[in-house]
Amino acid sequence: MHVRRSAGWCLMAVVLLTARAVPAQSFEPALSLGLVAPLGGLAKQRTVGPVIRGTITVIGDPQRYARLRVELEHATMLERGNADPSIGWRSGTMRATSLTVSLVRGPWDAPNAVAYFVFGVSRQWLAITGTANPYGSTFGTRIGGGVTWRAGGRRIFAEITPHLGFTDFGSSEFNPVTYIPIVAGIRF
Repeated sequence: MHVRRSAGWCLMAVVLLTARAVPAQSFEPALSLGLVAPLGGLAKQRTVGPVIRGTITVIGDPQRYARLRVELEHATMLERGNADPSIGWRSGTMRATSLTVSLVRGPWDAPNAVAYFVFGVSRQWLAITGTANPYGSTFGTRIGGGVTWRAGGRRIFAEITPHLGFTDFGSSEFNPVTYIPIVAGIRF
């Protein structure tokens, strides 16, 4: 018992003595607002609605072109007045809440406007007013892009990031949930 405890302390001492300093990561929050447009089978039942997105991006080295970003988004697609009752899913306002981890590729702090690419994987929670979601939370993916530019002391951005949900809840049968958030926001 005493030998194992001593070996553990020795191992911990070696790790602490040989560990290199890890550079501090800086984080950049952002907030954006916009509109979400449903596509495909989802568009047969719902129409354009509001979307809000909060993000935190890991900056690290400002010279790197790839960054990790965590996003929390809430989109509301309003009920279409002339919905097709033959689709099978009940009509009503749909709410999509997504927690997404994205890779953002492109220059980060250029003095003028620059474009960037976004690829993300998400866990999403879908709800329709008055209807229980039999699938619970599902996965989705996001691929899109944006443009960022400096305005005063802040960075402003606009993004178009189509989202594909791996479920047919709220869409027509066997058609995935697809929608396009179009947002504009500010990085703090």
